[in-house]
Amino acid sequence: MTDEYPHSKAELLENLKTGWQTLDTAIKQYNEAQLTQLKDHEGWTVKDHLSHFVAWASSIGAFLEKRPRWEGMGIDRATWDAHYEAVNAAVQKRDIDRPLADVLAELKAVHDQIVAKVTALPEEDLFKPYFYFQPFEPDDATDQRPAVIWIISNTYEHYAEHLPWIEAIVAAQPPA
Repeated sequence: MTDEYPHSKAELLENLKTGWQTLDTAIKQYNEAQLTQLKDHEGWTVKDHLSHFVAWASSIGAFLEKRPRWEGMGIDRATWDAHYEAVNAAVQKRDIDRPLADVLAELKAVHDQIVAKVTALPEEDLFKPYFYFQPFEPDDATDQRPAVIWIISNTYEHYAEHLPWIEAIVAAQPPA
C-alpha cells in the first residue's frame, strides 16, 4: 500500500479514469483463449486476475457504503479473517468456471460504481481514516491512513501491480 496518494477528489477521479483505461487497453489486446486458458506458475489465468480485481474493488464499494468489505466481496467473515491469501484462493475457486464475458462486464460495472461513489462522496471523507468507514473492525481502529489510500490500493494501483503478471502469462505463450 502506497504512502503517495491523490490530494483531491478531482485528482483521484482522474487517476481512476487513467488506471481503468490502462487496464482496459491491456486486456483488449488479448483474445479469449489468452485470457482464459494460459496460466502462470500459480495456476492463475488472466481471467482469474480480473475476477480478483472485481472482488477487491467490490470490497471498496462496500467500504464506501460503510458495510463490511468481505460482504462486498461475496465471501464469508471467516475467510476474510483468515488471511488475504485465503481470500484470493476463495475468490479464484468461486469464479473458476465463471464466463469471461460476465467477469469483464462486472469489472466494468464495479469500476463505474466506484467512480459514482467517489463522485458522490464529500471530498473531506476521502481523507478520513479507515475506521470511519469500518467502525465494526476494532483491529483497524488505530489505522489512521486516509480512505483514499484504500481506494487506490484496491483499484488502479492494484491493476498496475498485476499488469506485469498478466503480460507475463500471455508472453509465455504465443498468441493464438
